[in-house]
Amino acid sequence: MTGSAECPANFTYVPGTHSCYFLSDFQADWTESRAWCLRAGADLAVFESNNEYVAAKGAFDPIDAWIGLRDIIGNNNGWKWVRTENTPLFTAWKRREPSSTRERCAMILSRGTWNDARCKFQYNFLCEYQLY
Repeated sequence: MTGSAECPANFTYVPGTHSCYFLSDFQADWTESRAWCLRAGADLAVFESNNEYVAAKGAFDPIDAWIGLRDIIGNNNGWKWVRTENTPLFTAWKRREPSSTRERCAMILSRGTWNDARCKFQYNFLCEYQLY
């Protein structure tokens, strides 16, 4: 189902979640990606459960994209979601990730696992607009 009465323009409601999502067709660094989402009334995607992650991931073509997870301390032990500042309740890190204290922003890889990357790199991004 593309769109919903409650979803902002160009966002897609994803059954199994309480959110609408927008996957960009352009690239930006992590900070600009988040700023773009915030200007749209959303934020970078936050996944509170594996079920929510699987539903959102399955709604879009596989692509590397920023999500709303960052290492706020810089030691690979400070990963927090942007909207809640909570530590993830589950993770989908690629094997041997997170791997570097210089890579402080997280992304979904096209294979569906997560990777840490330098925040200045340019990728597509996934915004989330919470319905409630």
